[in-house]
Amino acid sequence: NETGTIELVNIGEFIDKYYDENEERIPKPVNKYSILSMDENGKVKWSKIKYVLRHKASEIYEIMYRGKGVLKATGSHSVFVLDEETLEVIPKPVSQLKRGDLLVSFVKKHIDEQRPKVISVHNAPLVSIAVSIAGRKLIEKHLTKVLWRSPTDIIKSFFEDYMTNARRTNVRGGIAVYTTKDKRLATELVWLARLAGFDSKMFEAKDRKYGKHYRVYVRLFSGQYRRSRSQRIPIKPFIKIIEKNGLVKKLPQTLTYIIRRYNSRRQRFVLGRTAKKLIEFIEKHKMVLDEESVRLLERAKRILESDMVFLEVIRVKKKKYNGYVYDVSVPGTELFIGGEIPVALHNTGHPVMATFHAANLERLLQRLTNYPIQVPKTSLDNLNIAWFQSSVYSKTGLLVRRMISVYEIIGYDPTTDSIAAVPVFMWDPVTDTHRFAGRGASYLLEEKIAVMRGISRKDIKLIYEELDLRAKFLRTLAEKNIVNYYDVYRAIVKTYELGLEEAYKRLIRGDLLT
Repeated sequence: NETGTIELVNIGEFIDKYYDENEERIPKPVNKYSILSMDENGKVKWSKIKYVLRHKASEIYEIMYRGKGVLKATGSHSVFVLDEETLEVIPKPVSQLKRGDLLVSFVKKHIDEQRPKVISVHNAPLVSIAVSIAGRKLIEKHLTKVLWRSPTDIIKSFFEDYMTNARRTNVRGGIAVYTTKDKRLATELVWLARLAGFDSKMFEAKDRKYGKHYRVYVRLFSGQYRRSRSQRIPIKPFIKIIEKNGLVKKLPQTLTYIIRRYNSRRQRFVLGRTAKKLIEFIEKHKMVLDEESVRLLERAKRILESDMVFLEVIRVKKKKYNGYVYDVSVPGTELFIGGEIPVALHNTGHPVMATFHAANLERLLQRLTNYPIQVPKTSLDNLNIAWFQSSVYSKTGLLVRRMISVYEIIGYDPTTDSIAAVPVFMWDPVTDTHRFAGRGASYLLEEKIAVMRGISRKDIKLIYEELDLRAKFLRTLAEKNIVNYYDVYRAIVKTYELGLEEAYKRLIRGDLLT
């Protein structure tokens, strides 16, 4: 919140306080609170909450994933997953999740210099991830260097306080195991460890000694005094680059085992350090790489430098449910992190198109927000684009249909109680042409699509270049009189098979559809 206090809370506890009894489906604006999110480069950050929402549901999906985490959500809600083919992070509806899908999680790579005041209801200083270290000597020697060089007495105080609630059982192979009957305490330790750069997971257990309890595993080191993030990256894209560009025989002897193990289906991932070696090898041959391979290489480098780690889905099960489900609106990133074992969740909403009778944007908003539709203005920033068509007379006197304007919906502004929108395409009736006013200033392309696609600010121009090429492709289809529905469909399918640049070259040569 605005005081700088950080607290790990259940999403239902946080959102319910904004609603009256039995109230639902009305977005509630939220001020002065931020939530843990990720930027376009996969780095953990704090993002402002715009509004919260809840509604009742009769069924939910229960997703179990690696680390024994469990996530409950409606089938229409989305989570972020890694596409193993393209190394792109994309939202995927929970109802479409399947075993083996890779959920996006995090283990913080770089510790922030600024120290948050406190975290958790137990007032545990974030710096005091001391609970994951076996013994005070290690605490004083290691953590005071790795984190914020906090006073030793703070670390000792927290350690003593924590150990009254949780009991360390052992430390083996660089992994500390803690037990507690307090699930909230266990969950907090999982999050604290990941924020401090340590991989962690949690198990529910039951035995004669403790009864029902929770065990938290924190991976302390991958070697003496080295923190481990256990970052694993799918191997398939690396194999694709190496084989597609004829680099198999040039592969160093120390890395040839990867291809053998992948082809025999014995290896699906490589650890971060091995991925780094593969990237270094491929970069030495960057001059011979095709365009798709270059894109894959850049995405692999971005993942390696990010805070992202990936958790495999173990089971997806639909269950009956009678209660509320919750969502948080996070403008900009469209992402917030939640779950017992943290995962990246997508804001509610999926792409849809609909027609509506309205002459212009102002009339559209009036009809949507007034009786009988009465959509709250706070919900209208779920719209991305509004375009308007009209029947007009062409220069030849024929009655034709033209798209006269296209607007980008930026969002709801609570200070003015209005919807901010920008016209990006406008039709000129004199010349019968469209003017594009969004180049270099498109909110949708730069703040939505670029973030979703993981495109950095310095590479934003690539989006506009892609649009230009798509426009040339469609224009060339028309110039070559390829206007039959099935021919146009085949041409577009070819772009997915060949890539846009290669499809455009073949279209120019005249052999795209042969």
